[in-house]
Order: sequence, then structure tokens, then C-alpha cells
Amino acid sequence: MPLYDFKCKKHGVFEDFLSSDTKFWFAPCPKCGKMSPKLPCVCKVNVANEDAPHIREAANMLLDKETAHLSDDPKVRALAANPTRSNLTAYMKDKKIRYAENEEGAPPRFRKPESVDKKALVNELYQKKRKRDRLEVRS
Repeated sequence: MPLYDFKCKKHGVFEDFLSSDTKFWFAPCPKCGKMSPKLPCVCKVNVANEDAPHIREAANMLLDKETAHLSDDPKVRALAANPTRSNLTAYMKDKKIRYAENEEGAPPRFRKPESVDKKALVNELYQKKRKRDRLEVRS
């Protein structure tokens, strides 16, 4: 359940989990029980994807795990200690490394997968299911 901030007129701000039995915009104050309005808040989700798995994988590919933390270069040490997008970008800029490019110098193009014949796929899956569900009667 998400945690939200509410403000009681008498007792100030408090946090409460929003459950299905309470209304979305109000929650009872834990001290006086009076229904208090929800405060507008920013979600605490990291939308920048700062520590995504692909960043850790890139750091592992670029650095030697055993000696990176001993390096004289502060950007190498920072990336080894904390593989985040900002540390990876700083390291790549310092070493003049760029992301993969195609022949024209542009970022790689991703092609849309070929379309699937849905009717044939549904028919194939249905036939497999019928085969699995079939009962054999032996006499």
C-alpha cells in the first residue's frame, strides 16, 4: 500500500498507508480521529533509472573489478564504487568513449519485429491444448 502525507488542522502533518477502507483524499488523524485531507506530494520513484542493471553491466565491462578501486583516476574509482548513470557518463566523457554507433555515425537503429500471423498462432496453440486435454479411453 502506498504511504501518503495528510494534514490535521490541530496536530499537523502525519503519514498513513492508504487502504481500501478509507477514502482516497482523507484519512483519520491518529491523535484525534478527525478526517484530514491528503497533501499533494511527489512520488518517491526514481524515474531517471539512475542505477539500472545495464549501467552496472557497462561498468563491469569497462573496468577491471580487482584494480579499479585502487586507480589514481577519481572517475574510475567513482564508477567502481557507485555504478550510476552520472558516474558512467563522466567516465565515458573523460575517456572519450561513445555509445555504439552504426556506419553513418548515428545511434544504432532498432527494427520492429516481423508481424505474426495471429490466426495461425491461435490455431496452433488451440491444437496443442486439445492434444494435451484429450482423454484416451482404453478397453
